[in-house]
Amino acid sequence: HTRMALLYSNDLRRYAVRAAAKGYMGGDDRMGLQISRERFQGEIERVRVELDRLPAENQTELRTAFEGVLAASSAYQGILQSKLVTASNITATGAEIYDAGVACNRAIKKLSIESYAQTVKALTQRYDSLRTHRNVCAGISFTLFALGLVFAWLVTRSLTRPLGRAVEVFGSIASGSYDSEVDTSGSDEAGQVL
Repeated sequence: HTRMALLYSNDLRRYAVRAAAKGYMGGDDRMGLQISRERFQGEIERVRVELDRLPAENQTELRTAFEGVLAASSAYQGILQSKLVTASNITATGAEIYDAGVACNRAIKKLSIESYAQTVKALTQRYDSLRTHRNVCAGISFTLFALGLVFAWLVTRSLTRPLGRAVEVFGSIASGSYDSEVDTSGSDEAGQVL
C-alpha cells in the first residue's frame, strides 16, 4: 500500500505544482487534487488497517514510521489548503509547493523501507523455523532408518546364523562325520526346523 500512497502523493504534488505554476486553481487542478487526496488517504487508511493486524512486536518501528507519514502528510495538506485551495490569490511558486511535498514522500519511503525490513525479518524467522523443522525431521528420519537397518540386520542374522550352522553340520554329515551337534534349543522358526 505504501507504493500506491507514494504514487497518489506524487499525483497530488503534480496537480498542486501545476496549479501554482499557472497562478490559479482551474477545475481540473481542483478535481485532480481532490481525487489524489482521497486516494492517498484511502491508501493510508489501508496501511493503518494492515499495521493494526500485525503482531505487537512488529508494530513498533512501523508505527513510528507511520506516525511520521501522518504528520508529514498533514503538514503538506495544510500547506496545500492554505497556499492553493483556499487562497484568494496564489503566491506560492511551483518549486515551493514541490519542496513542501518532499517531506511527505520521504516519510512514505521510510515507511516502505521499514515495512520491507520487517517483511524480510519475518520471512527470515519463518525460514529459520522451517529449516530447523526440516533438520529435526531429517535427523529423526535418518535415526529411524538407521534403527530399521540395524533391526533388519539383527533379524537376518538371527535367521542366517542357525541355518548356516545347520548347513555346516549337514555338510559334515554328508562327508561322513557324524560327531557334529546342532543346537535345537531355539524357539524361533530356525530352531523348529532343526
